[in-house]
Amino acid sequence: MGQGENTFTPLQLAQFYMTVVNGGNRYRLHLVKEILNPDGSSKYKVEPEVLDRVEIKPETYKAVMQGLEKVNQEGSAASVFRNYPIPTGGKTGTVQIANSLNSDEAKKLVQRE
Repeated sequence: MGQGENTFTPLQLAQFYMTVVNGGNRYRLHLVKEILNPDGSSKYKVEPEVLDRVEIKPETYKAVMQGLEKVNQEGSAASVFRNYPIPTGGKTGTVQIANSLNSDEAKKLVQRE
């Protein structure tokens, strides 16, 4: 996944967004929350574990969260998530890179227009 020089796995992207949404706390990523015995009692429960802390300015956090929320309330994902029963956030599409131009080539193309 990614564009150009950026290639990320889905789990790496999930961890990135999880860190942002959790205000800068990066938790250990788990695929299950709890394992139950056949009788319904808990056999194993995953406890949250903070691995790292990323400092995010409060105004930056607020702006990013508002942007993620607006995608699902007013933007491209609103038809699906507008009345969802829990708060949600989304990301808009990403520009596709047709080929790898260096910055000089890109400037020449823009100047021609």
